[in-house]
Amino acid sequence: MIIFNAIFSRPDEFLELVKLLILYDENEMKLCFHKTTNSKNQYMSLRQFSNNNDKLFSFSSVDEYTFKKYEYNSENESLSVNLDTVALYQTLKNCKSLDIVELTMSNDFPNNLYISVNDKLHVFTVNESNTNISIPAKTFEKIIIFDSKYFHEIIQKIKRECSSDFMEIKCHSCKISFKYETDDGEKKISYCLQSNMISIYTSNNNNQPVNVIVRFDDIETISKSFSISNKIKLYLRNDFPLIACHDILTFRIIVAITPCIVLSDD
Repeated sequence: MIIFNAIFSRPDEFLELVKLLILYDENEMKLCFHKTTNSKNQYMSLRQFSNNNDKLFSFSSVDEYTFKKYEYNSENESLSVNLDTVALYQTLKNCKSLDIVELTMSNDFPNNLYISVNDKLHVFTVNESNTNISIPAKTFEKIIIFDSKYFHEIIQKIKRECSSDFMEIKCHSCKISFKYETDDGEKKISYCLQSNMISIYTSNNNNQPVNVIVRFDDIETISKSFSISNKIKLYLRNDFPLIACHDILTFRIIVAITPCIVLSDD
């Protein structure tokens, strides 16, 4: 009996997600198959804790046209398997938009995931995991939408000056500021609302500032998505992980970063 069988409409899009996980230096990915009730809910996702357990990745298809075929027959609501990210990339690295990529799991060999690329079969041994990873539903106090290329330019400018591992992000109703250490001391740069570059949305007319301290390397990695996504959204709430979200064609990518508590030397 077939547990899962799917054929991608655009395998090159899925390849972009795998490449992004490698960019984040993730050696193992969690591939999740989800039960659906109709064709518009057919989806698969990648969900992953980072190696140091301070980031959560969620890569979910959000378009019914992601798959030409999607069949999931398990009694469970979802099925998660762990795969070697680099090995999967090597399998898919030459995929083009019109190539035929098919994923299959069956009861006959439940520990194997079969990936067929233009009729060439690849077998992956998987570790089944039913752990569900999700970002808790919260009302975020600020949502900032950046032009991805502009956000990348801001972070690269900060990188040339930043001498510490951490950076504070603070958002007011009409501006966002970045505070960090340089060789000459503390520095803060602010950016106001700009048409098509920065938009800020405030929840429930809450005009109180929101701030979060994060590792600079995490923010820099997020900014590198500008080449495959036009917009990046940052969701901010005090004492809550910073959420970064960007849409890539028919996939949505969410990265949650645990805020840092920086202790003083005193």
